[in-house]
Amino acid sequence: MRHHAVIFDLRGTLLVEPPPSFTLNAAVLQAKSLHVDPIRFASCWFEHAHQTPYDIEMPWIESNLQAVCDDLGIRLSPLLRRRLAEQRERVIRRTLKPRRGAVRALTRLRAARVLTAAVGDVPPDVRIMLQRTELAKHLDLELLSTSGGCRHDDPRVMRRALHELGLPGDKCLYVSCGSLNELDAADRLGMHPVAFRPIDDDADAASIPATFGGYPVVSTMIEVYWLATEAAMVV
Repeated sequence: MRHHAVIFDLRGTLLVEPPPSFTLNAAVLQAKSLHVDPIRFASCWFEHAHQTPYDIEMPWIESNLQAVCDDLGIRLSPLLRRRLAEQRERVIRRTLKPRRGAVRALTRLRAARVLTAAVGDVPPDVRIMLQRTELAKHLDLELLSTSGGCRHDDPRVMRRALHELGLPGDKCLYVSCGSLNELDAADRLGMHPVAFRPIDDDADAASIPATFGGYPVVSTMIEVYWLATEAAMVV
């Protein structure tokens, strides 16, 4: 079946998901700048990251940093808060790296007149960073959902994406790493969910399953293009 649009879960598909150690090292770096216990600071940072209330707008980086320091009893001057926020922004920019083949696949999808969209959970300032990347130039819609008051696996976000694309669910391919419930949510809305399980090197190829959670699996960006357009599998 030829699809009219592909909706991507931003993290883990179009963008390479950084390892947990990357985020931990960034937290430790900030703790050193504040001369506080790195383990305590990192623990509070992760706690805030996983308890973000999704019924409100996701906080800006600087506001989130202030909340962590308030919890730890650390007084921040406006100048230091801004300097630490800029430090974290530099770290985040390094994670906004398109996956190998992502830009090429998006370019080919656009040439085939297939619309593309990305949904994900990021703070407002990270959305601004993303809009300045090469990836953003090739997307028709960015719906970075926590700025709208709910998480990206919420059916309301998917309905909004379908509305803005002007398409029914059965005309859309939904591609996600499947870390939350987004594949099931997409399925309930009539979309065609596909799990993205990347091959990091040749040794991993044999370990990629044919299905994930009952949904078909792709492991490269070009496979998404093939599925969306029913193109012959020739690179």
